[in-house]
Amino acid sequence: MGGHSNTSNCTDPSHTKSHNGDHSAVDVVLFVSFSLLLGAFCRYLTHVLKLRIPYTVLLLIFGALWGLLDEETASHLGSAAESVSSVDPHLFLAVFLPPLIFEGSFAMRWHVFKRLLSQMMVLACIGVVFCTFVTGLVIRVAIQPSFSWADSILLGAILSATDPVSVVALLKTLGASVKLRTLIEGESLLNDGTAIVLFSICVNISRGAEVGAGEMVGELFQLAVGGVALGVAWAAVTIYCVGRVYNDSLTETTIIVASAFLLFFVAEDLCHVSGVLAVVTLGAGFVWIGNSQITPEVVESVHEFWQLLAYFAETVVFVLAGVIVTQRVGFAQFSAADYGRLLLLYILLFIIRGLMVALLSPLLVRTGFGFGFRRAIVLVHGGLRGAVALALALIVELDSDIPSETGSYVLFYCSGVAFLTLLVNATTAEWLLNRLGLTKTSAEQKQAFIDCVIQLNLETRRHVQQLCQQQRQVVAFCDWTNIDLLSQLPVPEHSMPPTPMRPAPGAAYHVNASSAAVTAQGSNAIPMHEVNGGPIQAPAPATSSWFRTTPKPVDDVRLEQARLRYLRGTLEVYNDMKLSGLLTAESFNALQGAVELAQERTYRPLSMWKDSVASICHMPSWLEFVNQRARVWGLLRLTDWMVAAQLKRSIRVARGFVDANRALMAVFVLADESVQQQLLHEVQGDVRMTKAFLTSAARLHPEPVTEVFTAQTASLLLTDLRTRLHAAAGRGLLFGQEVAILDRVIDKKKKHVLRGKHPCHPPPAETVMAHCPLLVQLPESIQGRLMAIAEPVHKALGQAPVEVDHMCDPVLIINGTCDYQHPENFLAFIEAASFCNVGSFFQRNLSGPVITATTDVVAMRFPHAELNELMAQHPELEANLVREYCFEHIYLNRAGALNVLRDEDNSLQGALSSSKVRQLVERFEVTRLAVEDVVQVSTIGLIVQGSLKPLGIEGPVLNGFIGPGRYTAANAVLLASM
Repeated sequence: MGGHSNTSNCTDPSHTKSHNGDHSAVDVVLFVSFSLLLGAFCRYLTHVLKLRIPYTVLLLIFGALWGLLDEETASHLGSAAESVSSVDPHLFLAVFLPPLIFEGSFAMRWHVFKRLLSQMMVLACIGVVFCTFVTGLVIRVAIQPSFSWADSILLGAILSATDPVSVVALLKTLGASVKLRTLIEGESLLNDGTAIVLFSICVNISRGAEVGAGEMVGELFQLAVGGVALGVAWAAVTIYCVGRVYNDSLTETTIIVASAFLLFFVAEDLCHVSGVLAVVTLGAGFVWIGNSQITPEVVESVHEFWQLLAYFAETVVFVLAGVIVTQRVGFAQFSAADYGRLLLLYILLFIIRGLMVALLSPLLVRTGFGFGFRRAIVLVHGGLRGAVALALALIVELDSDIPSETGSYVLFYCSGVAFLTLLVNATTAEWLLNRLGLTKTSAEQKQAFIDCVIQLNLETRRHVQQLCQQQRQVVAFCDWTNIDLLSQLPVPEHSMPPTPMRPAPGAAYHVNASSAAVTAQGSNAIPMHEVNGGPIQAPAPATSSWFRTTPKPVDDVRLEQARLRYLRGTLEVYNDMKLSGLLTAESFNALQGAVELAQERTYRPLSMWKDSVASICHMPSWLEFVNQRARVWGLLRLTDWMVAAQLKRSIRVARGFVDANRALMAVFVLADESVQQQLLHEVQGDVRMTKAFLTSAARLHPEPVTEVFTAQTASLLLTDLRTRLHAAAGRGLLFGQEVAILDRVIDKKKKHVLRGKHPCHPPPAETVMAHCPLLVQLPESIQGRLMAIAEPVHKALGQAPVEVDHMCDPVLIINGTCDYQHPENFLAFIEAASFCNVGSFFQRNLSGPVITATTDVVAMRFPHAELNELMAQHPELEANLVREYCFEHIYLNRAGALNVLRDEDNSLQGALSSSKVRQLVERFEVTRLAVEDVVQVSTIGLIVQGSLKPLGIEGPVLNGFIGPGRYTAANAVLLASM
């Protein structure tokens, strides 16, 4: 009975159909899983064997070998190959194109994409049409005369779709120009869309349909323009939906992924427009404004997910391509003449592409970032064919309305060309790039790399010394020979003249006399050809194109390298500011574009404000035009919103520029101090002009400035609060559920800060005074008495907050900023919550520093008579005012004061910023001395009032700074010392 049942089930047709379907599904799962493992193996193989070919080439070869298997020779793998080789090409496009296309456009930099879009459009529109018809002509005349004109042009359209995945990956690995990578990848994305549009028209003609010229133009317009229009609308909806979610990486990523796949389906199957162009437009929309709607903490994870998804799709596609080539083409049925024509077609395709680039070069040179011979060669050589061409060829081969012989030859030529471009072009791309000098590194760049490695080794040795002092018990059990080997980076070989930071080859350098030597050559040495590729090359003296040669007047190659590395550092700081919420994605993109432009001009002094930041911050002319006519046109509310948005964007950019450069200048150290000083001088000029813009904006538009600064400060504090929250959880003070609750509270607050609309107003005087460094340390009772004697002062731009009749009265700035011009020509900026004119109060000096309002200023003046009475009653007020005097004296005399201070305190290095001066004066102790009183100064002192004489030594009466020693008061003295 059991046997009868089994026989019935096996012979039942419905059961057989279900079993076959299950078997096919298992084959697909096996194929995808094994392909991903094969991809991981190929990547590992290229790294271990140091193969100079892209791993995708190995994938194609392994895929072709896999396709030779059948169910008899290798049951499961052979069955999987047979199942996937008959995949529906429409399904193939719908599954694999969205991730590949969206990730390619989503990963681009907006400012580079925007500049290169004109070149991409020229190549993807005019270029693809030219290649399609010229290739069709060549096929009809020289390759396959049996084809009709419609079939020839159809094959030409298929072969015009490029897929330079391998070349772009190689360009990225070798550190080639971002602009070159973007141009090649962007042209590929757009010309895929154009080629598919042309294919859709040509395939109908090949089926025998009669298509008139008007109908053809209409269909072309519908597919191309309709795809872009649908992509714009879809991007707006998707970006809006993503903007409603905050700090939920799973939800935000899911919305974007589902949107990309759904858009391709809706475009192709429901709206009958180009799905490729629609998805490219969606990706460009996210690069432009969509990133600003993704939570800053989630942006990186979204990009990483898309990179992983694109890698999976790319891996499976190349393996599948190899399987299809051997499973479906049936190479045995083609003659040697067919293979000869295939080789000829491969050669002619690149001749045609080269001719297209040459003919379009007059347009390309005058658009984008320019166009030169080397870029043209890489563009021609990088025109590989891949997944799109194979999928379109499969559609033709499976189409019952097209003769089977035509379909077989189309698949044969497309798969053969795709195979040859990967085997030849992808494997020779690195050689070509090296021959063209696109991966060469200048001697100065390599020397800067060497100096950095040596500096890192020196810092490691200092850290080793600290460990020896802190962990003496552990030191006795360590094998210091191995530690020395493992903790030191290998120093590359070099032949530059030795300096204190750059020892001669073979020589040892030391941290100090007790440290062990680290040789510059030997087992730890890296041959110079391994550092960033290629031997040392002198920097190119000129940038050239086919039509002109422009000399590049490099003022100092060392300074040029310093500028490049400094600009690279600013990008990292901008990225950190974006993650912390201080910069929106839009502001980050603008500043990133400014850095990219400055990197092209490092042969001359940095001028980022004049070159790009100023144009970003100032109101566009079109917006000014519309704003002037808004009342007439009835658009007043709209233009007010647009002007406010532009103002806030400008303030974010300017504030981000100033803060990033301040932060980087504080830590940027070069081996050559003269180069560093010149570079910092250039940057300080840019920062000074940007601060002037901010002060002007604060005077003219105080509310947007207050709103932006409030949001940035709140975001910074919330980011710090989250860090401290997780640190507390790490110490066991909070449970996981409690951390999740507080995380949600912080997310809600941060969403309100970054995306909420909350009006802000400048703070009142009481709030500013409460945050003043002088007042915040005083008891509330003294603060109240001090505020009681204060008198308000209001000054317009250009006026002096210190009035002639009150030259000895200290002034506290409440709102606005001032310039502080010292008689010895030292210039400083005074901002809100800062005291000024304290020196004149103590010295009774009626010709002190000149203070000028750079904005409208609200201040509080403290009459000196009442202030003296108050100080007599409260010594702590006097001590704080003395420290404020020390701050003013040191900060205004930074150049002179720094030399004096360094003589006594070796820890003071670099420029004296306001924060560093503030930290320094907090260490001062305040002392009052009567005549003949003796005082001991341990490190350094500053005489505020009176004068001192060295004890027991005949010498002059001293004022200002004094060094360590014992002194006697020549008169009543007020001294600050440490």
